[in-house]
Amino acid sequence: MTALLAIAFVLMSPGLAGSASAAAVGDAPERATEELEITAVSPWVEAEGTFEVSFSIPRDWPLDVLVTATIQQRLRPGSGDLRSSTDRLLAEEESTRNLQAPIAFDLASLVDGSGSALLQIPIRSSSGDNARQLIPNAGIHPVELEVTDSGGQLLASSTVYLNRLPVLPRTGRDDQPARTSLQLLAGLDSGPALGPDGEPSLSTEERLAMAPWQELIQTNVDLPLTVALRPNTLLALQRSPESSDRAFLTELSGDTALTISPQSYVRVDAAGLERTGSGELARQVRLGTSTLGDLTSGPPNGPWILDDTVDVDSAQVLAGMGVSHLVVSEDRLELDGQGEDDDESTAASGDLLRHRTFALSGVPGMSVSTYDAAASRLLVSPGTPAALTAHRVTTALIASWFDAIEDGPEAFPGVSAALLVSPDVDHAVLQSLVTSVTAEGPLEVAEPPEPSHDGDGSPITAGLAEREPENLDNVVSRMRGVSEDIDGFRSMTGPDNPLAAQWDLLNDQTPASSAGPTSRSATWNGIEGSIDQQLARIETPPRRTVVLTARTGSIPVRIRNDLDGDVRLRMTARSPRLDFPDGPTTEVLLTPGLNRIDLPVEVQAPGSSLLRIELTSPDSSLALREVTVTVRSSSISGVGAALSVLSVLVLALWWTRTFRARRSTVAAQGSTGSGDGEQ
Repeated sequence: MTALLAIAFVLMSPGLAGSASAAAVGDAPERATEELEITAVSPWVEAEGTFEVSFSIPRDWPLDVLVTATIQQRLRPGSGDLRSSTDRLLAEEESTRNLQAPIAFDLASLVDGSGSALLQIPIRSSSGDNARQLIPNAGIHPVELEVTDSGGQLLASSTVYLNRLPVLPRTGRDDQPARTSLQLLAGLDSGPALGPDGEPSLSTEERLAMAPWQELIQTNVDLPLTVALRPNTLLALQRSPESSDRAFLTELSGDTALTISPQSYVRVDAAGLERTGSGELARQVRLGTSTLGDLTSGPPNGPWILDDTVDVDSAQVLAGMGVSHLVVSEDRLELDGQGEDDDESTAASGDLLRHRTFALSGVPGMSVSTYDAAASRLLVSPGTPAALTAHRVTTALIASWFDAIEDGPEAFPGVSAALLVSPDVDHAVLQSLVTSVTAEGPLEVAEPPEPSHDGDGSPITAGLAEREPENLDNVVSRMRGVSEDIDGFRSMTGPDNPLAAQWDLLNDQTPASSAGPTSRSATWNGIEGSIDQQLARIETPPRRTVVLTARTGSIPVRIRNDLDGDVRLRMTARSPRLDFPDGPTTEVLLTPGLNRIDLPVEVQAPGSSLLRIELTSPDSSLALREVTVTVRSSSISGVGAALSVLSVLVLALWWTRTFRARRSTVAAQGSTGSGDGEQ
C-alpha cells in the first residue's frame, strides 16, 4: 500500500474510528436502544440566538410522546485545553453537570408537517426574557435529548451540543471576523502504474485499494474537497479499458468544486530526491503539474498535502514552483523554541500544532499546518445519523476555535483545521458538515490562512522534524543515463516519437518510493533493450574493399532503414591515407528502405588504407555498428605527381648532359687520331 493510503488508513481506520464512535453513539445497556434520528443541528448559536435541532419521527411512535432537552454546564478545559476535554466528552470519557432543569415539549407541538420535528430553544446570556433559557457563559454545552411515551418509557435519546458564541464578536489582527479555516483532504494514489507497453499495470490488490478512494472523490466532486491525485495513477486510468475509469476522469475534468493539490508525477521521497542535487524533484513536480492540468479541470493550485517526506531543502524547491503551504502529520512539525525536555512545553505545543498555521522555518513565504487526526476520526461513526456525526466534528473544531481566541486577535487569521476524509466517510456526513459551516460564524471551508502571530506581532514559526531520507543517488544516476539514451533516440527520430515518449514515462516512474531495486532495474533494462531493438533495424553494410583509380572520388555507403519513419544519423569518417573535402563529420537522413550515401574522398597516398565510418545519433549518445571499408588506390596525389614529373625532368636533364658529354669526348678522340696519320 502506498504511503498516501497508509497515512489515511492509519488515521481513519475503522478500528481507530470505532473506539470513538462506539462510545459516541451511546450503546451502553442502560441507555435507549434507539438513537434519535437527528437530521440537522445548529453548529453554533449567538448569545441571544436560538438553538435548533431537527429529527425524524418514526411511524410507530404514539401521539402522546414527550421530548425533553437538558442543557448541561459548559465544558471546562481542566488542566489542558478545551479541545482535549471536548475530545474526551465526544468519546464519553468525560461528562458535565446539568445547568438547569429539563425542558419538556409535546412532540405534537414540534411536528413541522413533513414527518419531522423541529425543536427550538431560544437562549439569552443575561437577565431578560424569561422565555429564553439562560446560558450565561460562552462555550460548549452538551444537551441531552430524550423521547419518552406517556408511561415514561424511553423511546430514543441523543446528545447534541449547544455551542454558544461570545457576546462580543471576535476579530483578528486584520479586524476581520475571527474564523477557523477548514480543509477537507482526500487522495488517490498507487505505485508505478504503467507497464513496459505503456498500458496500465496496476495489480488487483492496488485496484481494490484504490476503488473506494476513487468512488469517494467521484461521489463528492460537488463538495469543496482538496484532493491529492497522483498524476501517474491518473495517466493509467486514462489508458484503462474500464468505462468506470474514463467516467471518473470525465468528472474530474468537468466543473467541480474540488481543489487539486500539486503532486510529483510518482510518489517520491522529496528530501531524498532533492539531496541528489540533480534537479529531479523539480522535474517530477513539473511533470506532475502538466499531467494534472491535462487530465483534470485545470492546473493544481492547492496546498501540498499527504506527503511527510518534505524537508527544508525540498520545501524550498516547492516554494520556487509556486507552492505556498504544506500540510503534514503532527509528528513532522516542531514548534520553534520548544524545549525537548520540557514536558509542559511539549504538551502545549501539541495543543497548538493541530489547529494553527505557522511560518515554515528556513523557507520564506511558505506556511505549514498539520492534520487534525482526532476530528478526522469523528467523521466515521457507523450507525450514527449523518447530521449528528457532522455536528460532533463541528463541535470539536469549535473547541479549537475557543482555545485560539484565548490567545487574542493575533491568532487570527492563522487558525486552521485539516481533516482527512477516508472512503468510510459517508457523502451525507460531508454534505451536512459543509452545509453547516457555510453560515456566518467561526468556521468556514477555505484555503489555509496566513500564519498566526505572537504577542510581538511576528509570525509564529515551526520547523520540520529531522528524518532520514531515502538515498537515491544511484537511482538518479542510472535514471539519467537511460534518459540520455532516450534523448539520443529522439534526436534520431524526431521530438514527437511515441516510443521515446513511452520510455520517458516508464523511466519517470523509477524514483517512486514503492519501486524497489529489482523493479527499477527491470524497467531500465527493458528500456535499453527496446532501444537496442530499434537500432538493430538500421542495417549497415559488411566490411568490403573499394578500389580508387583517381585522386578524387566517392565511396558509396549503403544503409537500410527498417524503421517506420525517417532517421537522422551523424556519420564520422577516419582514415590515415584519405582526406574528406566535406569534412569528416556529416549528418545524413535515412528514409525507410535502402539508402545510398556517397562519401567524397581525396587520396593522400597510394596503396591500401582502412576507412572507418562511425554512425551515431545526432547528439552522439547512441552508437550504431561501425562501417569498415578497405580502400585501395592506384592513383597518386597531386604532390606525388609533381614529385614524379620533377624526378623525370631531373633524370632527363642528367641523361642529356651525360649524352652530350660522351659525344664531346668521342669527337675529341677522333680529331686526335686523324692528325697523327697525316704526319
